[in-house]
Amino acid sequence: KQSILHNEYNMTQHNNTTISPVSEEIDQVWVMETKKHKPVSFHVGGKLREYEVELIPGAYLFFAHTTAIIPGGDKGYRYVSVDLNVKSQSNEIILHDVYKLHAGDKTLAIEFKVNHGQNATAFIRFRMNAPIGPIKVIAKLFRNNNPHVSNDFEAESLFKSLSTEAVIGEMKRESQLRTQAYDSGMIRPFVLIASMHPAARQQMADILGIALYGEEFNDGHAEAWTLIAKNRKGMQASAMHSWESINPVHWKEGKGSHWFQCVYRVMTEVYKKEMKLSEELKNVHSGDMKEASVRSADPKMEELELRLLHSVSKTFFKGLKDDNNYHLKLDQMMAAPETLVLKERMSKSGIDDHEVFRFTIGFCLYLLGQRIEEDQDKIKFQEKEMEREEKELSDRREREAKANESSNLEYLGDSRKNCPIEGKEKPKRMNHPTSSISEILERTVR
Repeated sequence: KQSILHNEYNMTQHNNTTISPVSEEIDQVWVMETKKHKPVSFHVGGKLREYEVELIPGAYLFFAHTTAIIPGGDKGYRYVSVDLNVKSQSNEIILHDVYKLHAGDKTLAIEFKVNHGQNATAFIRFRMNAPIGPIKVIAKLFRNNNPHVSNDFEAESLFKSLSTEAVIGEMKRESQLRTQAYDSGMIRPFVLIASMHPAARQQMADILGIALYGEEFNDGHAEAWTLIAKNRKGMQASAMHSWESINPVHWKEGKGSHWFQCVYRVMTEVYKKEMKLSEELKNVHSGDMKEASVRSADPKMEELELRLLHSVSKTFFKGLKDDNNYHLKLDQMMAAPETLVLKERMSKSGIDDHEVFRFTIGFCLYLLGQRIEEDQDKIKFQEKEMEREEKELSDRREREAKANESSNLEYLGDSRKNCPIEGKEKPKRMNHPTSSISEILERTVR
């Protein structure tokens, strides 16, 4: 982050570029939404929604998001299951998995690749599992039209379907929103958020309680500015003091806290011992703080960002101080050759702080442990879904068998009425002079 913002792309110069930004590089090939670009409602007892999408070779990202607020998933039975099955023309399974969308896990971002020379088909199924409803879901499928990304899909990156060229292009792109971000002292987070993948921005929006779906979806600058400046929910509003938030002047976009204030206030909230920083900043003028927020390679701003990471690091490791197994794994990972290569890369980028690096590796290890637990829960979930489908199939067969049995009994009952019984008058013989025996039997069966 520091090398991009401070060394290569001076934030005070807005030069035009021919590099394709993220919004131009990613094509939307399929969408599930209403005509007004809103999420689709899933109701109790509603039908299973099934979609079939033809795919050409390339790198894809499947994105789904729910607005559900009532706890679901592991905390309850209120969720929407998403069955994603991608098959090649030769019937080879490229990807097949079942996921859950609920209030505790609102966003889904799944990447896969269709190899060059073969087409594929994506089968997407949504099923609601909830005693109450509705649950609203929006889903989209993106394809990266950059051939370099498709060929180099296995490269190490947060989202493999996004190229470095597109990230740089989005950061350097000129727009009115970029100018507003600079004027409000929020250019540093603006260029960082704008360069993210749309799915990553939505995950950030989940934390702030902001919905990014709509006509401007996939516009990095528009979404970045929404996350920063949205009234009462954006980053600026979240970092304001209570007495600032009741002032109508601060309700306007871009009139909230600048980046220096955001970082400082979050840091003192996360780690109370950093309250001593207020003494250090007594003689710093507010105008100097805002200037530091937009000045490239400003030492005060860099120090503050580093102290924020230290504060988060201390709070994070404090919560895991009794987990001896975790710390043993972390020490082993810190000594691994791959970790040392990563440390060298971070040092070249300007991040040469041991505590920050240890936190980076430690947090990755923590997320890995969570992912393993999620995979185990996913296996259990898939087993339950299979049991449920088998039960539904069994119940349907049982209902069909009962219906056939009932039909047979009705036929036998009608046949007995026409059979000759002792002591009763025999039924009159049917006279069909032109009918053959086979035709008479056929009519009788009917």
